[in-house]
Amino acid sequence: MLTPRDRNALLFRLSFVGALLVHACLLVAFDGVQGGADLGPHLRLAQLMADAPALRSVYPPAYHVWVALIAPWFGTAAATRLFAFAAFADKYEGAVHRPPFRGLALAINEPVGVIGIVAPEAPALLPFVTLMAGAIAAGNTVVMVPSEAGALAATDLYQVLDTSDLPAGVVNIVTGEKAKLGLELAKHDAVDAIWAFGGPDMATAFEKASTGNLKQTWCETITRDWSDEAVSGGREVLWHATQVKNIWVPWGE
Repeated sequence: MLTPRDRNALLFRLSFVGALLVHACLLVAFDGVQGGADLGPHLRLAQLMADAPALRSVYPPAYHVWVALIAPWFGTAAATRLFAFAAFADKYEGAVHRPPFRGLALAINEPVGVIGIVAPEAPALLPFVTLMAGAIAAGNTVVMVPSEAGALAATDLYQVLDTSDLPAGVVNIVTGEKAKLGLELAKHDAVDAIWAFGGPDMATAFEKASTGNLKQTWCETITRDWSDEAVSGGREVLWHATQVKNIWVPWGE
């Protein structure tokens, strides 16, 4: 299982590689007709930047490159959200409590396991990235069902995910009818939680089907403002993506 520091590095690598991939694609668009641009150097530079932060000063600051180049396609909000969850990955680890006896209680946040996520229909990409990154940051494996109307926007992430050295099986994207795919995920005994964002009928069906193995559910039927950091910015997603293990540490006189 990836450590919190590994997940932190992985999500930042995803951001850097995504920025430089778009930069490389722009070069192909402008120079490729003349037989020019080669993606290789940009992909290697992306890998070096992700593995050696000191090299980021050689290239334009990664965050600004990301926001400037990804914004038209990926969305500035989604770019910011991905960086935010990368920062959370090695910081959302739990808390220490003082119970009413001689000792401490350590509340450790642990991943839920395999999460099936049925993304909302609109917007197509921002909630997809928010839910995916939040689940990964907490250490989970995800099966993503993207928006039916905007499925191509989600599947276009495959190239960025593959180039970012994401371990096989961490992110699985399945396109199709959300109601049918989500119902199968809700019934599947190997899935530990189901998240769904849609109508009340879909939420009711998923919650009933999830009782087979008592999986956790997060089914919303109201329209959420995914661009609002206060509403969808991170901690609520992380709360649903983790479960708390309490460790009691008593001591004597």
